[in-house]
Amino acid sequence: MNKEARIRRLEENYLVVINSLDETRCPQNWRTNGDKVKASLDLATEEALILAELASLKRSYPHVRGALECLSESNGFASPNLIVDIARQALIASLTYPKYIDNDASGDLDLGEFDNTFNRFSTFLQSAAAIATIKLGLD
Repeated sequence: MNKEARIRRLEENYLVVINSLDETRCPQNWRTNGDKVKASLDLATEEALILAELASLKRSYPHVRGALECLSESNGFASPNLIVDIARQALIASLTYPKYIDNDASGDLDLGEFDNTFNRFSTFLQSAAAIATIKLGLD
């Protein structure tokens, strides 16, 4: 399967996961249902996997950041090997992935812009802090 087809397939799978998360997290009291909580954690971990693979294919740092956020959300539910793999990718991505610009007009996304060495290094430190938070289970 070529790269574009893999990206399309992953993006379709991502939409399925997001829709499943929305369904799982309704009604508002979904956290009181153990099965829904477990399903939500499974889906958040699956979302992290998809985002990490998309990040790798697209060389997209925002995708790898999203994967870290999903791992954080899954609250230690993901396997340690998965956390280590995505953590490595996040650290490498923060130093080597191409420049990107936050195109979100609302300013809700904290993606920033790689424009100099300092920004790359600070992004690397942010990734390291996110990884430490996930590994230590802090919030």
